[in-house]
Amino acid sequence: GERLRPTDVNACPELPAVPRLAERLLASRFATLSGSSGSGKSVTAFHAARRLNREGWKVIELKQAGVATSADVAELTRLRGPVLAVVDDAQAIDRKVIADFESSVDDDHAVLLVSTEQLEPRDGETLLASQAVDTMHAYCRANLNTIGPLLTELDDRVRWSAFSDTPEQRLELAARTATEPWLY
Repeated sequence: GERLRPTDVNACPELPAVPRLAERLLASRFATLSGSSGSGKSVTAFHAARRLNREGWKVIELKQAGVATSADVAELTRLRGPVLAVVDDAQAIDRKVIADFESSVDDDHAVLLVSTEQLEPRDGETLLASQAVDTMHAYCRANLNTIGPLLTELDDRVRWSAFSDTPEQRLELAARTATEPWLY
């Protein structure tokens, strides 16, 4: 699939790490989020960012994920706050620039580093793909009245009949076989 964007939070349920990340960012202005590719890191970061945005924070992200310089960090510090910088694919950024991001935080500037590598365990949250799959499954089951008709519209092998998989059966199959949330 495609890389998720901030607008995708409207279509994805919040993962359990979101409130902890948002609280950590509000308290210390710095947090890291790590996990394997496709585990839900980006959408979790955007959900946490939306929570801060609702509290009056401006949210920015890198123009290109994984590409940043010390000049970008300096630009962040010049922005009038409160502002949260979501730095996705941080594992691809030079360690000195990562250190610059961490040292740039203050009352009006927060940083959320998102990476496939664990960057800073003391301020970090690690996602497991299985948690994201479980959360998506619970969401779909709880919203079957909305999700079921979409499944029958998108897949002609899914129907509420004895001759096809029902939406419930398809969701159970997805929960058993999906190794990552984007495969659910």
